[in-house]
Amino acid sequence: MPYTIEDPQESVGRYTIEDAPQKIGKAAQEDFLRSEMQNANWGTRNIAGFGTALSNLWEGAKQLVGQANPEQMAANRVMEQEAPVGAIAGNVATTAIPFAAIGNSVKGAAALGGALGALKPIEGEQTFSNIASGKLKSAAVDAALAGVGQRVANVAGEYVTDKLGKLALQRAQNAPRTQTLNDALDAGLVVPPSDVAPTVANTVKESFAGKAALGQQASNQNAPMIDNLARKAIGLPNDAELSPAVLKSVREQAYQAGYKPITDLQQIVEDPAFLQNVAKLSPKSSGGAVKSAAQGEIDDMIGALSSQKAWTGEQLMMDIRALREQAKANFRGGAPETALAKAQTKAAELLEGLAERNVIQQGGSPGAIQAMRDARKLIAKTHTVEDALVEGGGTIDARKLARMVQNGQPMTDELGVIARFANNYKRAVQPTQQIGGPGVSKLDAVMSTGAGGAGFAMGGPAGAVAGAAAPFVVPRVARAALLSKPSQNALRDIYRLGLPMRVANRLLQYSPVGFTVLGNEALSK
Repeated sequence: MPYTIEDPQESVGRYTIEDAPQKIGKAAQEDFLRSEMQNANWGTRNIAGFGTALSNLWEGAKQLVGQANPEQMAANRVMEQEAPVGAIAGNVATTAIPFAAIGNSVKGAAALGGALGALKPIEGEQTFSNIASGKLKSAAVDAALAGVGQRVANVAGEYVTDKLGKLALQRAQNAPRTQTLNDALDAGLVVPPSDVAPTVANTVKESFAGKAALGQQASNQNAPMIDNLARKAIGLPNDAELSPAVLKSVREQAYQAGYKPITDLQQIVEDPAFLQNVAKLSPKSSGGAVKSAAQGEIDDMIGALSSQKAWTGEQLMMDIRALREQAKANFRGGAPETALAKAQTKAAELLEGLAERNVIQQGGSPGAIQAMRDARKLIAKTHTVEDALVEGGGTIDARKLARMVQNGQPMTDELGVIARFANNYKRAVQPTQQIGGPGVSKLDAVMSTGAGGAGFAMGGPAGAVAGAAAPFVVPRVARAALLSKPSQNALRDIYRLGLPMRVANRLLQYSPVGFTVLGNEALSK
């Protein structure tokens, strides 16, 4: 009903919304749509906002021929304002598809950006001059932004491609070391991260942990794991002691189980296969008058084996034992001794092969052959473990295994894992008897005193306690974090792009879209 004021002094400001003048026409439609958008849930609201992208392109195209619908453009603007997330997503989606089709061309991106800019609807006075100038401005801005975006993407893409190529090369070159690390991590061993990837980030982290203390703690964690791996290699439980007496007992049991069928043979006769393979043990001569340091001894061994003709089972076993003992001693020497050790090891294997063939020829069981092979491997492993024992300590010195494998001694299974790990990551296999408590330093006490005083000045008694504790707590927390399972697993493949670069690379692939969309968003404000 019409509103009348009977008493102006008393009636000012008292009328209700029902009494106020109501909007009609376009203004009412926009308010109604805005109210509906605000009352809708987030998902529905942004679905509507998403659809404005195609609608705007259609209205912009119609505007070129004078057929635009100003009411629809106004409605699109309201929906964009009320659902900005959906609107931007819709613009990205509709823009990304055509940009994906043009490849990496900067000129093509600029042309496409200009074309899309020309399709943007121009609001305001719908006169030819206003529409023309608005579309020219939008086309120019979009063309420039899309061209710049594509250029940025191309430069970034070239950088990432080059980086990926270098990483692939490093991965191929360091495949053996990576395999060594992965085998060790699978076995439960740990390593200071900078020993694998000496990056700035790892160096900074280890600065908080203490470089020396981190290596000491890694060694302390690894020591029981290494001992248990050695026990597993020779079939001992984790609570068995590692001592020469125990290892000798394992050997005796293996000998009785695997070699008894051989020692019971009355005669083992040479065969052509044995003689041919023995002849191949001689190293290639240089052709001159002087033989290598090992060649003479190897030739003497070949002569003795070739002229033997036959053995009793017990004699053959004595020769096999003697050759393996000599090889074990020679593996500790330099190059000539190592060459001789390899020849002696191979000769022992040839004698065992000869024994296997004789067992079969004399009616023995094939299962006995496999038992002998298993016994041979187990006995060899016990000798290796014994050579790596810390005298009087009952624990393994992994560095000794590393020297053996580096000198050419064959090593497989758990012992091989220990040896190769220790050969590459020496800081993680220091003898625990020499380490004691990691991170013990007089400097910590000095720093604690100073930090406690500073903490008291800033935070009173509580600050003093926190400051005094920091030099002791922070390094230990840092060491625990660096040697934790997530941190160690992150070292398995370091030859890949880091997460920030992977994300940046993905985003830069869409930089022409982003530049264009965000540029127009800014332009429309």
